[in-house]
Amino acid sequence: MREITGKEIALLKGHTQPLASASFSLDGKRIVTASVDNTARVWEITGKEIALLKGHTNAVRSASFSRDGKRIVTASLDNTARVWEITGKGIALLKGHTDVVISATFSWDGKRIVTASADNTARVWRIDDLDVSLSRGCPCLNDYFAK
Repeated sequence: MREITGKEIALLKGHTQPLASASFSLDGKRIVTASVDNTARVWEITGKEIALLKGHTNAVRSASFSRDGKRIVTASLDNTARVWEITGKGIALLKGHTDVVISATFSWDGKRIVTASADNTARVWRIDDLDVSLSRGCPCLNDYFAK
């Protein structure tokens, strides 16, 4: 194996507890980090913090971008996943697992999210009509949001 020396180009510093994951946006311009401090953070590639994703009540295990980079989904040890705008505004709470949610990711077309849990299940969530339903106040979203 050939040894390659990397060059650090940014330091992402702001979390108060260990990190659980870090992921690039598809365009490579942003990074999202997930932490044991119950938050996720969005960063520019330079290391400048863009947003704090705060709302989980336990460690955030994973975080990933939608393909268009406009949304983020987080998975938490509080048995939930959450969907966020890139600005840090919470959009949806995905409840239903009976144990910790280990990971969550968007489908390629951004219309669904899959979550994986320690309850031995994976769940698929439909979110393709989320913007339209939010603007209309659709009651079908009652199960998506914290009460």
